[in-house]
Amino acid sequence: MSLLIQRGLKATLPVVRISVCHSSTQSSSYGGSANYVPGKQGYAPGFPPPKNFRDAPREKLPPMLASDLPAPKAKSQGEQAVVGSAARQYREKLRELRFGYMHDHLVGQEAKRKQHKKSLAKAREVQLDRREKLRKERAEYETQVRDDPLSAANVLNAEGRTLLGNADAAEPSKELSSKERSTEPVGYRLAPPR
Repeated sequence: MSLLIQRGLKATLPVVRISVCHSSTQSSSYGGSANYVPGKQGYAPGFPPPKNFRDAPREKLPPMLASDLPAPKAKSQGEQAVVGSAARQYREKLRELRFGYMHDHLVGQEAKRKQHKKSLAKAREVQLDRREKLRKERAEYETQVRDDPLSAANVLNAEGRTLLGNADAAEPSKELSSKERSTEPVGYRLAPPR
């Protein structure tokens, strides 16, 4: 640009014209599209969509079933006697073939949808079982901690001071042989839940 000015040539910049299609009263009164998700889809309140924009998204049609297909036309005995041209016979065979393929495709799609529902139900069941198992482990762990007189929950009071002076010394600790020490479980039976 500076070279053009030095040579005496006038630099021309393109003129950009911006037109506002909605007035400020229209944009402030717009309540947002029905499917608005911030940053994902739709138009936010106060930002009207373009002209002829569909406010509500189109509904998905239910999947077509094999029973929805129209039945193939039944041939009367008179039509079977009339052979027709070779092109007509060819078209009739293609029509029957297309109907058969479409029927097989829709039956396969139904089977896939049923299998998908079964697998989702099975996954949900496994997930609920896993949650229940973890909940039971957690409850058992917490009862063990509460029952243990030397656990942190029982040893420290609200101020953080120890209560060991008040703990009962039921039995003095006895010396165990190395064989007894290796078979005796250390700590709690369960590891803390995840």
